[in-house]
Amino acid sequence: MEKLKKSKGFDYKYVIIGVCALMIFVGLGFCSSSKGIYLNPILEYTGIGAGPFGFSDSFRYATTAIVNIFFGTLIAKFGVKKLVGAGFLSLALSMVLYSVSTTVVGFYLAGAFLGLGLAWTTTTMMGYIIRRWVHKNRGTVMGFILATNGLGGAFATTLFSPIIQSSMTGYKTAYLIVALIVFILGVIAVVFIKDNKSDAVQASESNQKKKRGDSWIGIESKVAFKKSYFYWAILCIFLTGLVIQSITGVFIRHIQMVEVSQDFQNIIIPSQMIILTFTKFLTGFMYDKFGLRITISVNIVCSLIAMVAIALVDTTLTGQVLCVLYVITANIALPLETIMLPIYAGDLFGEKDYNKMLGYIVSANTIGYALGSPIMGFISDIFGSYVPAFFGGAVIMAIVLVVMQFVISSANKLKREVSE
Repeated sequence: MEKLKKSKGFDYKYVIIGVCALMIFVGLGFCSSSKGIYLNPILEYTGIGAGPFGFSDSFRYATTAIVNIFFGTLIAKFGVKKLVGAGFLSLALSMVLYSVSTTVVGFYLAGAFLGLGLAWTTTTMMGYIIRRWVHKNRGTVMGFILATNGLGGAFATTLFSPIIQSSMTGYKTAYLIVALIVFILGVIAVVFIKDNKSDAVQASESNQKKKRGDSWIGIESKVAFKKSYFYWAILCIFLTGLVIQSITGVFIRHIQMVEVSQDFQNIIIPSQMIILTFTKFLTGFMYDKFGLRITISVNIVCSLIAMVAIALVDTTLTGQVLCVLYVITANIALPLETIMLPIYAGDLFGEKDYNKMLGYIVSANTIGYALGSPIMGFISDIFGSYVPAFFGGAVIMAIVLVVMQFVISSANKLKREVSE
């Protein structure tokens, strides 16, 4: 491997990009995106209500949020290899705990380890690594890497659904297999991953003619705290996490509750993962070509369409068409909570305090996740349906669309002032 790193004419960043893609494929794809296939079997086997069980996601997201607040300090102290290794161990332990737990306490502990593992192997870590290794078209590169989430989720759903459906305890077997896969691929990731000592900020500072999709020199976090648009941005990012993750997280259970046929489910559920693969890459490419305002406007409008569509899904042909519409538009909206988070940090606040700003942004988003999951569970328990939450989410995202226009305009004004 050392010879590979030192080979004349070989750019090791392509190995890094491949390893990052592998991390997202297994971390988000196997451990997060496919979680919906486990929900009903767990609730049926354990007898735990959807509301109390939803707090397992709250523990996951709370752990991720807390860890990400200190991401800048942790990465400086321990480095990439140690954090990535600890992240994969946490993911494997989480899968084992999900397999053996029969009480809410066990699932809450599993959720906490899942949050810890994802904090050190997915979006925040990708933002840091790509910033160090890639100087141009970061949006497209991040889109490619995070697109493997969809492939991983589709592969995991196809592979493990038959195992889960084979018996009442099939989900336990599936979780143990995932734990083994995560451990093996984690070892591979740790062997090949490394930091880049030459900071990509230097390249950004030397490129004064900023193009769309490139970074700018930026401001320190203490300066950002004095800007009102920082707090509006954090609020919007929080609300995005609250709405989009919680609603997509219950999609499978919702279509089961409205009695969409199993044959249609078997087609539509894996399809959404494949579509997500394309839309994440598309979002990164769109950002590099058209900038932040157009990209997030498209994402947010699609989230509105998705929530109205899923609220109207039923067993009729029209209901199935609406379900397809939901899958397409929801997966265009989903990059708002993954690929767009590192882009927010770089575009709105620049490179100077990038690691800290990225940590704050991801923490705000995951706090939204933490509150959204139990809210959705209790809405289901109270109303016997998720439909009220879908319409409420559409209203919230409409507000986010308007406020983010102000945020982007304020950030662009500051960029001009800094560059003058």
